[in-house]
Amino acid sequence: MMPVSRLPKVKPISGDAGDLREALTNVVFNAMEAMPQGGRLTVTTGIRGDSVFIEVEDTGVGMSPKVREKALQPFFTTKPEGTGLGLSLVHGAVKRHNGQIEIRSEPGKGTAVTLLFPIDFSTGEVREPAEPYLTRKGRILIVDDNPEITQALRETLEEASHEVMAVTTGEEGIRVCREAPFDIVITDVGMPGISGLETSRAIRALRPTTRIILMTAWDVRLSPQQMEESAASLAIQKPFEKARILSAIEELLSSP
Repeated sequence: MMPVSRLPKVKPISGDAGDLREALTNVVFNAMEAMPQGGRLTVTTGIRGDSVFIEVEDTGVGMSPKVREKALQPFFTTKPEGTGLGLSLVHGAVKRHNGQIEIRSEPGKGTAVTLLFPIDFSTGEVREPAEPYLTRKGRILIVDDNPEITQALRETLEEASHEVMAVTTGEEGIRVCREAPFDIVITDVGMPGISGLETSRAIRALRPTTRIILMTAWDVRLSPQQMEESAASLAIQKPFEKARILSAIEELLSSP
């Protein structure tokens, strides 16, 4: 793969750095996965009117008009055509920053995803996006054998007024889901005994409406087949920013 960058100096924008970094990373990974045989990845920045834009363009497999129309919908995956999971989460991050997302694509000729954000014409002070998490509160189960990660995640979710329960093994996770329903289960993939993938499958069999988030190590990326077999809604790599997990929860709880 040949990377190309066109990155002139642009005006500042206001927002959450972690949220924006996660969104851009997702777009870049999607572009790379769209080129299984190699190709050219081009990143361009610039100014359009009162907005700053960053565009990620690939020479991959592209999307049909029908797929492109659905690409921003929650849980819609275009993996067979090359863009991967997560564009709905990217869209959510862009909306929280009062921005826009544009997708140009043609089968066999690649895809260009453009993120636009309003220029900050103030004194340059960085502001948090206003009221970013407005979704209903959920009942969430954490399944992870790492107490430090579990505690940090629990505190983050409880600060957002979610009801949270935590267990340390897949077996426990399956048992408590058998006894009571949860809106969302967040499970680590690599655990002793039953893995997170197996836990996800078992919970979805018990509770078909429960949404599953898989947590993986930073250098682990799950294949489309693993995601499909696990019945999970999405996967997040650790360590992740607070904004990333909250935006994922928001997306899942606000979707039918």
